[in-house]
Amino acid sequence: MNSHTEKQELRKKIKSLLTQNTDTSLYTLDHVFSWPFYQQATYILAYVALKSELSLTPIIETSIKDGKTVYIPKVNTHTNTMEFYRLDNSIPWQKQVTCGYYGILEPKDNLQIFDYRNFTELLLFFFPGMAFSLQGDRLGKGKGFYDTYYQLHIDFLKAQPHITVGACFDFQIQDTIPKESHDISVSYLLTPTNLYKCQ
Repeated sequence: MNSHTEKQELRKKIKSLLTQNTDTSLYTLDHVFSWPFYQQATYILAYVALKSELSLTPIIETSIKDGKTVYIPKVNTHTNTMEFYRLDNSIPWQKQVTCGYYGILEPKDNLQIFDYRNFTELLLFFFPGMAFSLQGDRLGKGKGFYDTYYQLHIDFLKAQPHITVGACFDFQIQDTIPKESHDISVSYLLTPTNLYKCQ
């Protein structure tokens, strides 16, 4: 079985588990707020979750209250690319989004696109995924938006302080993840019960 086929099989397995998981919005993720890297971070790149995904709403809302600069993604379906847009901390963030790709809430076009050339302080970059391993390997949904985005900005990211964090439910952590050369890895894993440093 090749890596592509293995990925498809694992996606089916995790998708089935996600459909059985009905408590997706009950988690506070409070344990992340005592994490020194969260406290030191100036910038937060966070996804807006699908109904089946681990919601980062607590992180988005607390980060705004803490005065951090928060960005959320928007997909361009014409180019199959993604950009992150800055939320205005003076306006409720739910008023700054609209229903977009696959029904995901996305930032409105009038918000500012994130420019990697202008940041010099710590950035936390949260990644969704179908599955992760404790080695930091990630299985996405198959569209490659996050892999492509990260690779496009890799030169800027390597030169700036940043930490990649995969976010998922505990049952999405697998012993191994089928991997290809273009797949990105994360440095930490955040679940409703723990925060893991990847090996």
